[in-house]
Amino acid sequence: MKIHGIKCNLKTKLGRQAVADVLAQIEQRKPKDLERLQSRITAIEPMDDPGDGTGGEYKDDPVEHEIGKALDWGLGYDNPCTVYIVEGGELWKLTAVVAHELGHVCTTFDDLERRGGGPDEWCGEMAADWYAYRWGFGRLIARDRQTRNYMHHGPAPGTEFEEQMDNKVIRYKVTRNFCIRQIGESQP
Repeated sequence: MKIHGIKCNLKTKLGRQAVADVLAQIEQRKPKDLERLQSRITAIEPMDDPGDGTGGEYKDDPVEHEIGKALDWGLGYDNPCTVYIVEGGELWKLTAVVAHELGHVCTTFDDLERRGGGPDEWCGEMAADWYAYRWGFGRLIARDRQTRNYMHHGPAPGTEFEEQMDNKVIRYKVTRNFCIRQIGESQP
């Protein structure tokens, strides 16, 4: 079945509803972002629950090389990809997960550069959340943050954190635009 032009193979009505709700809101608020999603997403597929709090993920699709060997596209931010969603739970949670994962799909290299300053993984997570907020899912993302893996997703906007590097402690703050900015440095 296609939802807003994107193939969706989710098995549950709730999962398909979350996808439909998110895509409809993106179309209403940021139609160019919907076009980007439509151009990149091969399909939205169900995912087994890994049991670690992960609600979804996206992966670049492998491509066939001319000699018939599958190759990864690499980090291009324009490559075809598949989005995987763990179905189950409440609609609000599924909606937050779908919005976040689609935020990953929209993320560009420039988005990551703007988030910069902290751990690389967090920059990608911050960019995905920035898109979800941009599309109007901020309250759901904030509510979902309580059950997320902090080490994977990172801190919320307005919070500070520290990282020890090269015999010094570096302090950062996350701005309301999900940018990580260094605010201080000290000795451990």
